[in-house]
Amino acid sequence: MCRSTIYQNLLLVVRPTCEFQRVAQSDHFQKFIVIQAQDGHDLSKLSPFVIDKFLKANIGTLDDLKRLRGGQLLIKTSSHSYSSKLLGLTDLAGVPVKATPHRTLNSSKGVIRCSELKHASEDEIASELAHQGVVDCFNIKVKGQDGVRRNTNTYILTFNTAALPKHIKIGYIHTKVEMYIPNPLRCFQCQKYGHSKNVCRNTAVCARCGEQHPTEGCTNREKCANCSGAHPAYHKDCPKWILEKEVQQVKAKNGVSFVEARRKEITVWYSSSLC
Repeated sequence: MCRSTIYQNLLLVVRPTCEFQRVAQSDHFQKFIVIQAQDGHDLSKLSPFVIDKFLKANIGTLDDLKRLRGGQLLIKTSSHSYSSKLLGLTDLAGVPVKATPHRTLNSSKGVIRCSELKHASEDEIASELAHQGVVDCFNIKVKGQDGVRRNTNTYILTFNTAALPKHIKIGYIHTKVEMYIPNPLRCFQCQKYGHSKNVCRNTAVCARCGEQHPTEGCTNREKCANCSGAHPAYHKDCPKWILEKEVQQVKAKNGVSFVEARRKEITVWYSSSLC
């Protein structure tokens, strides 16, 4: 084989990888930023007119701006330069502030399926895909009849961008990335959704019968603590579980916070129930 042919074949391998790397790097900046008042000051005392005029004059026209329940401002921007300016902000119309990236909205999770990765560790996969924006890898494991959990060909990848890529390159393999929709977070203490047992301050409720006692050893008739249906609180046919699963879908697909996703989905559910 001549030297020119070898060089052309090499470019076919290198160019797609470089393209993925270029796209990942160009999209890697903080799009969702939280502005919080400092030193005992309160941003809620500033009118929306003052805030809007200040940000337009000092930053530019932003994609979106919302006030959170705690009084902070959640800002979305598609501009790399605006993001840098916002993160360097220490004063907003005379109020001392601190700007930080939103804890979850600046990343995304996707699912890939690739049997070729069965001999690769999670750390190796994350390291090799880092140039495509991957910061974490988790293999979905299933429990066999012998009780031993085994790896599968399904992986959850965490990306450092808010927008999920449609495909990635796993070495020479072009692989589709699907959106990851997590199951609802249910508290094992009170059985309510939206928080974990570690932060729960509610009374313990049985997941089987809904009474106020530990779940272990309960033989009472099944009654859901969330909807009063004839099933345990963790049943996936529970209307409340289905609603919370839809909340997770809205959150992932629209890139919004959990609180906003729940508000939107509950509004839709309530409107449909009136029809």
